[in-house]
Amino acid sequence: MTQFRIYVTPSKVGRKKPSKVGRKKQFQTRITLPLSDEMAERIAATLRPDEVRLDFIRDAIERELKRRERLKDGPAKRSESGSDA
Repeated sequence: MTQFRIYVTPSKVGRKKPSKVGRKKQFQTRITLPLSDEMAERIAATLRPDEVRLDFIRDAIERELKRRERLKDGPAKRSESGSDA
């Protein structure tokens, strides 16, 4: 008959939760973004030598969001700021 022995290492005795390893997540949502080969090649061609493609895409999205927010807020702010005076 085969006997099995269970060994418990001292570091795991009394531990309730496994320790977290690594750094804290910076981005909670993961988005899969399908790109055409042409677009991926255009991005690769414009990257700086030390730039990561993901950082390039995040920066481009951030710039576009700011531009659209300015356009959205723009007409209301212009009418409030001085066209009535």
